[in-house]
Amino acid sequence: SDKKEKSTSEISKEQKKEEEQEKEEIKPKIEPLSLEELLEKNKLELQAQTKVIN
Repeated sequence: SDKKEKSTSEISKEQKKEEEQEKEEIKPKIEPLSLEELLEKNKLELQAQTKVIN
């Protein structure tokens, strides 16, 4: 029974880690970008678009 309890706590630890990672991934999208970041993002998007065209 000890092993079972441990594995359950290990699983919940893993789930918490995954949730934290997901939060970290979502956070940047929510945070307002600085002007420099916006310009950089636009530049990258334009580059991606021109690649599709060529």
